[in-house]
Amino acid sequence: MKLLSWNCQGLGRPLTIHNLKRICKSYSPEVGFICETKNQSRQVEGKLRSCGFKEWFIVDPDGLLGGLAMAWRDGCTVQILQHGRFFIAASVLTAGSNDPYGVLGVYLSSNDQHRMAQFAELTSVTQQFDGKVVLMGDFNAISNQLEKEGGGAKSPFSIETFNSFIDDNFLIDIGMVGRPFTWSNRRRGDELIQERLDRFLVGVDWQQLYPNATVLRLSESGSDHAPLLLDSNLRTERSKHRFKFQERWCSNDEIRQIVKEVWHEQIDGSAMYILAQKIKRCRHKIVKWQQEHRSNSKVEIDLLQSELEELRLAGIHGGDIISEIEDKLEKALQNEESYWKDKSRVKWLKYGDQNTAFFHQKFRNRTRRNRIWQLTGNDGEVATSNAGIASVAESYFKDIFSSTCHENLEPLFTDFEPKVTAHMNRRLQRPVTMEEVKRATFSIHPQSAPGDDVKSFFSGGRILKSFNHTQICLIPKISYAKDMTQIMWIRELVTTVSYSVIVEGQPYGFFKPNREILNPLKNADRNPQLLAIICWNCWKARNQLIFESSTSMPSAIPASSIKLFREMQKTPNLGRHLHEASS
Repeated sequence: MKLLSWNCQGLGRPLTIHNLKRICKSYSPEVGFICETKNQSRQVEGKLRSCGFKEWFIVDPDGLLGGLAMAWRDGCTVQILQHGRFFIAASVLTAGSNDPYGVLGVYLSSNDQHRMAQFAELTSVTQQFDGKVVLMGDFNAISNQLEKEGGGAKSPFSIETFNSFIDDNFLIDIGMVGRPFTWSNRRRGDELIQERLDRFLVGVDWQQLYPNATVLRLSESGSDHAPLLLDSNLRTERSKHRFKFQERWCSNDEIRQIVKEVWHEQIDGSAMYILAQKIKRCRHKIVKWQQEHRSNSKVEIDLLQSELEELRLAGIHGGDIISEIEDKLEKALQNEESYWKDKSRVKWLKYGDQNTAFFHQKFRNRTRRNRIWQLTGNDGEVATSNAGIASVAESYFKDIFSSTCHENLEPLFTDFEPKVTAHMNRRLQRPVTMEEVKRATFSIHPQSAPGDDVKSFFSGGRILKSFNHTQICLIPKISYAKDMTQIMWIRELVTTVSYSVIVEGQPYGFFKPNREILNPLKNADRNPQLLAIICWNCWKARNQLIFESSTSMPSAIPASSIKLFREMQKTPNLGRHLHEASS
């Protein structure tokens, strides 16, 4: 199912009509909502017919102000339920479905007080659909200041009112793929203002029916507003997921037996090699077991509940058979809750009650938020496939891990006094005890994966390469990030590790850092301690030099700090480097 929403700012201009026809031809939306038509019904009907729509409902404008139209194609059944000057509410039933849902097209006022009254009326309409609802259109409001660029800040009252409307109706903003703003005043330089005024909001129940629904931001030719297209079942590349041990398997006797048998197998080699091989064999056998059993707790719950209902209809309300089914049902429910708890990455006891729906929704929202749709490489080319995105990320990391600075920076730090005392050094160099390893391991949350304790590394200085390989998981810093500067990567970076990049759960690439000398300015974001030293000493030296120039008093700052500051002054774009590294 595809839904189109566009504030066209008048259906009279040829460019507007051509763009609407192009969108309808390229994407074939089943339902389209057009606001601010500024034309009477007769003119609007002809335009909608030329775009391939078969039926429509039109609200005429007030003179040249406003005007709404909801149109649909063959293959879906649309029943108009309510309408007004600023909205059209309909019940939509798609082909092959017996479960209709609500669709509201809205065009709200730019006046805060008027819009608040409109929110109140929309709330009464929205709640009729019990969560199976989609709201689309021009809301003339933003949910936070980041959705506006240029001009003055939006009033807190406007933002709070909009967010209250979303929260009170249990709606979810499913975001969009593309540029972050949907409207601009089309001016240049400092006069340019952009805002995200248009969006799709969906009910919780609707999102559960269409978990893959995605909103695409299309070209805004012919209007100041960008058209938005919701695809309820956007096809994405399927990739092989990495193996992850599930907590619910801990109580499974077959899994426990697999681990027990593997752990008693005889393997030759070092202690670390033996551990690695046993973990690998366990993984392979559990994967094989998983493929053979394909257990689905939800399906099992439905079957057991059906069995109980049949027995009760037959007049059987007790006895061993009922008790046996209820025991199985309780175990299946526990497995289902445990599964979604693992998926959500939310600590279970923090929320107290057992709430599978809550964890299910947390997982769905996190998956949508963390999806990377596209990345732009250094050559300006946009990658959209998993392999292409991984290639951009791999190239980025190879670049920042490669040595490009051969300047000898050691003289800058020769005058710094050592801060590590002999006592501190002895403590750092003393052997690691088994008690310390045990204490550190047992302090980790039981649902985390601590990995090897590497005690043998501290004793012998050797570690398996397989234990020293890190997979970098990319997480967008902002919704729908477009390049690597907007991506956060998790995993502490050290120079002795090899890396691969995870995209959609699949590792790509293999690279190792080879930077010979650390450039503190370019790489301070990966060495925060060094950044703090540089910034603090430069700041002290700067203040002292300013003080000296105005008072002619001798310096109280060490010569080493002033020397460092003088050298750093010669570095191009010092301020920008330090700001980027510390932000």
